[in-house]
Amino acid sequence: MRPPRSRAAPLALLVALLAAPPALAEAPHLVLVDAARALRPLRPFWRSTGFCPPLPHSQADQYDLSWDQQLNMAYVGAVPHGGIEQVRTHWLLELITARGSVEQGLSYNFTHLDGFLDLLRENQLLPGFELMGSPSKRFTDFEDKQQVFEWKELVSLLAGRYVDRYGLAHVSKWNFETWNEPDHHDFDNVSMTLQGFLNYYDACSEGLRAVSPALRLGGPGDSFHPWPRSPLCWGLLGHCHNGTNFFTGELGVRLDYISLHKKVQAPGPRPSPGRAPPPAAALPALKRQSRALAPEVLKPASLGRGQFHPHPGAGAGAAAQQIQRLFPKFADTPVYNDEADPLVGWSLPQPWRADVTYAALVVKVIAQHQNLLVANTSSPVRYALLSNDNAFLSYHPHPFTQRTLTARFQVNNTRPPHVQLLRKPVLTAMALLALLDGEQLWAEVWQGGTLLDSNHTVGVLASAHRPAGPADAWRATVLVYASDDTRTHPNRSIALTLRLHGVPPGPGLVYVTLYLDNRFCSPHGEWQRLGRPVFPSAEEFRHMRAAEVRGQGGNGAGRLPRSQGPEYQSLPLGPGGCGAAPLPCRRPPDASAGAPTAVTPAGARVRTPREAARPGDPAPGSAPDQWAGALGLVR
Repeated sequence: MRPPRSRAAPLALLVALLAAPPALAEAPHLVLVDAARALRPLRPFWRSTGFCPPLPHSQADQYDLSWDQQLNMAYVGAVPHGGIEQVRTHWLLELITARGSVEQGLSYNFTHLDGFLDLLRENQLLPGFELMGSPSKRFTDFEDKQQVFEWKELVSLLAGRYVDRYGLAHVSKWNFETWNEPDHHDFDNVSMTLQGFLNYYDACSEGLRAVSPALRLGGPGDSFHPWPRSPLCWGLLGHCHNGTNFFTGELGVRLDYISLHKKVQAPGPRPSPGRAPPPAAALPALKRQSRALAPEVLKPASLGRGQFHPHPGAGAGAAAQQIQRLFPKFADTPVYNDEADPLVGWSLPQPWRADVTYAALVVKVIAQHQNLLVANTSSPVRYALLSNDNAFLSYHPHPFTQRTLTARFQVNNTRPPHVQLLRKPVLTAMALLALLDGEQLWAEVWQGGTLLDSNHTVGVLASAHRPAGPADAWRATVLVYASDDTRTHPNRSIALTLRLHGVPPGPGLVYVTLYLDNRFCSPHGEWQRLGRPVFPSAEEFRHMRAAEVRGQGGNGAGRLPRSQGPEYQSLPLGPGGCGAAPLPCRRPPDASAGAPTAVTPAGARVRTPREAARPGDPAPGSAPDQWAGALGLVR
């Protein structure tokens, strides 16, 4: 009997966007990877997304449980190998309805919340559970002690309900979190003073602890501007560090993780002619700020006028350092940046959000966080999670250009009207990232004899997997990206050579190549070529779906000769098409030569969302797009 095949791709070269700089001619890039030199563990800290329902939040169920959102969550959960694990969701407690009064006792209906959490569970997703919202507007003031006690009971009832429903082993994986961005005062009808916010936090903490100490709680999920700005953020840390627990009277309150939000603004004007712009200038700022301790480094002005710093680690590292200096007890507390998007405002239409440009930017940001923050042994910061808040539903007339993972079309010329979603390249990029294994390999990028750091257009992240037994196999993954941040350069390419050394000797080496680019892998580009139809036909949807995964020559598998040594391969990287080098790896003993030893996530769907079976008959009327103008309250 032959051992079963390994489920994961043996080796893949993943090129996640190709947006070359504007130079007409430049020295080729050389990417060096040593497959025998593991540097450190590579933990997938990026597997999170999120969204916010639109106003009015009291009707959040109409958005969270809509057919559109069910399709969206199916796509998110379908990313292979757990490429996205968490969906951080605002206003979850608005899915609960309440009867009675705080004075006479409250009873709750969890039907809608049950439905949404079941939806996540069905799609193998975890909630980022913000304890946010006021069921039926029954809670209005957390300086009212009676309401504080009732809130603790609600949290305890909620936690106990889902431990009974899903089991403690599952619920203990959830990230319970405070009200989102408290210093922005998006509390709807709730009056929230500093003391009220501290009372609220203690009630959340003790309510969860009453069910199980294994349930974790963090916060405050906000910007951490220098004092005296962000008073609720700094006040909560001071309270948890050495304040008095409202319920127990003890000094200090548990804080299982510190969540902060570091985003940046839109790019300013381009530099004047004759002055070359710095290539992706965020990383030097990231290094400076992560080393600094002075509060001034947190000021937005420190980024520099007219520069675009799309990498939120610049502020995250500085804020975390400042927190640790002021509150030394939190030196080992994990830090989350759970809204780390490159640009504030999810609904703001941006052309670069439509295609592979956004996908490559996300990969670039993740690689920079890994190489500067996570892998920096001199930094005391325990950077544990990065989340992009991009699980929203787009609306007409911007199906592709908003901050989303999917493109949503409400097709109103069928009977009945129906909704179709398309996978954007940024969602496919999460599948490519999911192919990375648990050991980061030594890798460098050179150009013209100069070693390039992560501050440049071309970058690499490489990993390896060591076999755990005879049924397993060695594999390596090399992910190469070319990203000039939000800028695209059509009809340009980058000459690149990849050299892989240290491949374990042995027969049966196979390779898999994958890539994304804007010529062949852009549903948005196909939509434009089709004339930007508002209500695409079934045939037009087929064309756009083919572009979700189509790559010219890049979705292949093959076998290398037994004598093949380190591979030297030239790759044309750019929007005009990216190449994938045939690189060696050992295949499982039962894999035939040339067979797709692992069908790669970028080339096949694991679970196809059950969308409308086929368009119906043309309808004379047109139903309105119910989510048009639904902006939510995510910064």
